[in-house]
Amino acid sequence: MIMSISWLDALLDDPMELLGAPQALLMKKPNVLSKSQKLMKTISIPLTDQQYSYLSRVGEENRRKLQDVIYLMLETGGQCCCYDTLDCAVKKLEEEFSEEDKAQLKLNKKIEDENSGMCFNEKEKLGFKHVSKHFTEDEFREIFKSIGNLIIDPSPVKS
Repeated sequence: MIMSISWLDALLDDPMELLGAPQALLMKKPNVLSKSQKLMKTISIPLTDQQYSYLSRVGEENRRKLQDVIYLMLETGGQCCCYDTLDCAVKKLEEEFSEEDKAQLKLNKKIEDENSGMCFNEKEKLGFKHVSKHFTEDEFREIFKSIGNLIIDPSPVKS
């Protein structure tokens, strides 16, 4: 029999409901999700009875809901996969650049347009600074960390 679990179907209304969590974990964490990520999305995967049972028992053993266990696995496993298996340096969308980066990109373009044959060191003297157009290691680590933070503060995915 194939069972499907849904990660975001039963979010806690109150983080104080976490059983056995150290008091420090119950403090609110700052929201690291951008405005475009606040809409709740659901991920479902089919599992066998045995797989579901095992993951549920891992949660019980650690005094966590199954959903919390999955969040922690996604946080840790996502970071590991981005080193060993997957390329997580994906291109950023326009809204994922900070205002500071957007201003720097605009300045970089102006410097490039006005000084196309100039070497990089000379452009740097004019204020040119590299802005990554792809997610850096620190940025994708923060995204996976934000998944784990949903255990403590599920408000970013509440509608």
